[in-house]
Amino acid sequence: MDATKGTIVTASARAGHRIYVDEKVVGQTPDAVTVRCGTRSVRLGSAGTKRQVDVPCGGEIAVEH
Repeated sequence: MDATKGTIVTASARAGHRIYVDEKVVGQTPDAVTVRCGTRSVRLGSAGTKRQVDVPCGGEIAVEH
């Protein structure tokens, strides 16, 4: 994996919800998506709660619905 990217894992989220990162749709649960590392705004589903997560460079972080 690129050292400037990390992975957001949504495996525990219900299937079929859009994954928003920084207000852009980047996938659908239960996908794992690769994004630039650093602080990102993440929301699962259109009615989900937006939260800030720190995506580690070269690593992964789990986000639940």
